[in-house]
Amino acid sequence: MITGNDFIQLSNRWSILPEGGGGGEAVWRTSICRAYYGAFHMAMQLLTDIGIRTPKNNVHDFVRKALQHSGDKDLEKAGGMLAELRDSRNDADYDLIVDANGEQKLAKECHHNAKTIVTLLDSGGRSDRNSMRFKIIAWMNVNGYPST
Repeated sequence: MITGNDFIQLSNRWSILPEGGGGGEAVWRTSICRAYYGAFHMAMQLLTDIGIRTPKNNVHDFVRKALQHSGDKDLEKAGGMLAELRDSRNDADYDLIVDANGEQKLAKECHHNAKTIVTLLDSGGRSDRNSMRFKIIAWMNVNGYPST
């Protein structure tokens, strides 16, 4: 089974290829995308592990906001970084006119940020999971998300 870490490892391989392995900007933009999705899937797995069901709609916003409302400082930081990484992914995927959105330097930075997010998830995931779960569920209830 593939994991978020598999995407992050792939992002690393692509981000360090000289000249993008012949694919240049397209490879680096794809590396940025994989960095985001790797970190996103790791965050979603953490939420699942603590008993939070993610909705089908707006799942990307939900995962970020759930982390930011967990009451754990590491998970809150991971949620903020995930939002920034998603912005980079959106720029890489949708704004093809701006060359900077597909530079190797950005691909390497996004990979580094994805690894940092995973470290924060690991650290925060060792906190009191019941407390995090109840805080996230309280936030879900206030914001109209089904909590069961």
